[in-house]
Amino acid sequence: RWTVPAPASGRPASVTIDMGAVVPIAGISVTPSRTIAKGVAPPRDYRCETSLDGQRWEVAAAGELPNIAYALATQRIAFAAVRPARWLRLSFTETAVPADYLTLAGVGAFLKQ
Repeated sequence: RWTVPAPASGRPASVTIDMGAVVPIAGISVTPSRTIAKGVAPPRDYRCETSLDGQRWEVAAAGELPNIAYALATQRIAFAAVRPARWLRLSFTETAVPADYLTLAGVGAFLKQ
């Protein structure tokens, strides 16, 4: 579980994942926490960036997470094209409903086989 202060204007909440080696990433998954608590919410939107070296980043996907606050289901986002990357960074600029904290049960990457 990952919980951080809710994003503020100009200060997104983000998490960076080191895959350990360059791998072919086909997309990501975002799983909201199923724990209902006052003042916490999943993200409304996302921006996913990939990097080969952890220094230069390219946007792989961005958009809204449809109905994540109410369905509480894992959201799978496929990239337009498979991207070789060692690093994956997910950023969130607002929560799905007003909240003091943003929380997720997990994030993941799916690889091209």
